[in-house]
Amino acid sequence: MRISTSQFIQQGLSQILTQQRQIADTQEQLATGRRVVRPSDDPAAATRSLSLRESIATLQQYNDNNDFAQSRLQAEEVALISAGDLLQRARELAIQANNATQTNETRAGTAVELQGILDGLLSAANTRDANNEYIFAGYRTAAPPFVQTGSGFSYIGDQGVREIQIGASRQIAIGDSGAAVFFDIANGNGTFATGASQANTGNGIIDIGSVTDISSYIPDDYTVTFTSASAYDVTVIDSSGDAVVVATGTHTSGQPIEFLGIQAVVTGQPATGDTFTFANSTGQDVFTTIQGLVTILNTTVTDPSSQAGLNNGISSALANIDQALNNVLQTRSSVGSRLNALDDQLNINSIFQFEAQTSLAGIEDIDFAEVISRFNQQLVSLEAAQQAFVQVQRLSLLNFL
Repeated sequence: MRISTSQFIQQGLSQILTQQRQIADTQEQLATGRRVVRPSDDPAAATRSLSLRESIATLQQYNDNNDFAQSRLQAEEVALISAGDLLQRARELAIQANNATQTNETRAGTAVELQGILDGLLSAANTRDANNEYIFAGYRTAAPPFVQTGSGFSYIGDQGVREIQIGASRQIAIGDSGAAVFFDIANGNGTFATGASQANTGNGIIDIGSVTDISSYIPDDYTVTFTSASAYDVTVIDSSGDAVVVATGTHTSGQPIEFLGIQAVVTGQPATGDTFTFANSTGQDVFTTIQGLVTILNTTVTDPSSQAGLNNGISSALANIDQALNNVLQTRSSVGSRLNALDDQLNINSIFQFEAQTSLAGIEDIDFAEVISRFNQQLVSLEAAQQAFVQVQRLSLLNFL
């Protein structure tokens, strides 16, 4: 086969260009530190690399969500701590005001402090997070959820609980509905609420009561009427609207009135015709409870009957404050559990993220020792090809004419 001079030259140039291209590719790997610079370098590895990068980006978004959730729950925890401290102080003031040594004037001074506590509770309930959103408003985060009107207090948020994705299959609540925290709180002892009629003329004082046998308890609204100073009837309104006697008994101060699995202790001496109620617990907001206590403490006491009315009112308010305080503490406990869950999930995400980054490095990153060695070999090959080209191009017959 005849090989012409031009073929020698073309072949030599082709080999030099091939060596230069290989050196350029190797140099690019050294400059970027990556084995797969473009998909064509290794299509299978590029596909796997893309999948790993998407996983890493998704895990990073979960971690960003985790940071946001932590910030919001920490803001809620601070608000709940403040509300708990205020309710604890309100409880202390109520116990103090229930002391027989207190006067109308000292109770009025206590009522002033309670009014300040009420303002503080409203402020805590209307707390906003770092994004200026109201924490306890449900989904309606742009407006204050709790407002005071001439007729009382209103909740204008909703029942929604916002959740955020913190893991591939895990969401977590980043708030609590204000209705559940501050509004829908069972009054009394949580099962029923005792009360005394304002028309009572005796000095009987009833406690918050308790359940002695839940299996015997039939939820309803019961009225205890003293038919004499030492005897009483327990009645309930039936479906036809008539009062039906369900129990009778005699009363001694400090002894419980007990029927249908529930009881309450009445101290003092009720008068004939005095009534006390055992009503199913209903939802009551903490603000109304504190406002009611303020009103009670501003009531002037003039005789044993009005003193008993004051004591009954404070006792009822104390029971409601305890329920509100327990509710706040339970919510705070829930927030703490969620914060712990966020820490756990952050650790899990970090482990997955590290594993994905390690796998990605194994696919994309170069072995610098191997690539540098190859680069040096390619330089030697290029120099050899160039020197060979110089020798070959001298073989032309024109050089001998």
